[in-house]
Amino acid sequence: MEGKNVIDIIQKKTINAENSKIILGFPEVGLVGTIASMFLVETLKMEEVGYFRSPLFPPLIILHKGKPSFPVRIYSHDKIFLILSEIPIPPAAMFPLSAKIVNWAKENKADIILMIGGLPVPNRMDLETPEVFAAVCGEKAEKIVEQLQIKKLEEGMMVGPYAAIFMECYNSDVNALLLSAQAFARYPDPGAAASVVTILSKILDVDLDIKPLLERAEELRIRLRDLMRTTSQTMARMGKSQEHGIPPMMYV
Repeated sequence: MEGKNVIDIIQKKTINAENSKIILGFPEVGLVGTIASMFLVETLKMEEVGYFRSPLFPPLIILHKGKPSFPVRIYSHDKIFLILSEIPIPPAAMFPLSAKIVNWAKENKADIILMIGGLPVPNRMDLETPEVFAAVCGEKAEKIVEQLQIKKLEEGMMVGPYAAIFMECYNSDVNALLLSAQAFARYPDPGAAASVVTILSKILDVDLDIKPLLERAEELRIRLRDLMRTTSQTMARMGKSQEHGIPPMMYV
């Protein structure tokens, strides 16, 4: 690894992402992406096949069951790949990481990139089932949104790693779809993650029962509060609070 801006993909096993769907789960609003991704890894028994390494990431290792893991990892199951980050993506790493992911998807002729996020709403406490909104890039993404009748984000602003990835996808002619569930801005939100998983189950054509996720909601809120704290600090530095400046009811 040479150069301070280099991001490498280290393969633990041979990766063939042709015609696959690549899911991205990064920490941001409500940790929706992180929670949903952790649930997918566990439920689908996804296998870790690689990880991202870069001097742009903080010098840390995640311990799982006593074994060290890199914080940004790649999992696979059939023709589904998932890139899960257990750290907020540092601002300096966003553009290099985005370019790496999108180039990798294009070189491997992946079908589409699916991003999982949260949409902060002030009335989250009043919502029993958070609604999911979509931002799209490309014809395949448009067709998915049309078929599943997901409300599109027509106006507003995106900030952070998903915004950088959207720019790369647009420039590289790669299909991308961001699924954002209404969520608490600064609290881990398993309920919002469950809403996104319900949509993902239809896109991926796999049976995903969200009941176990909802049953573990309180455990996840406690377990992930430290990650939420550091994520909130990173989002504040990026101006994430200004994202989606137009109320969700106007995204129709």
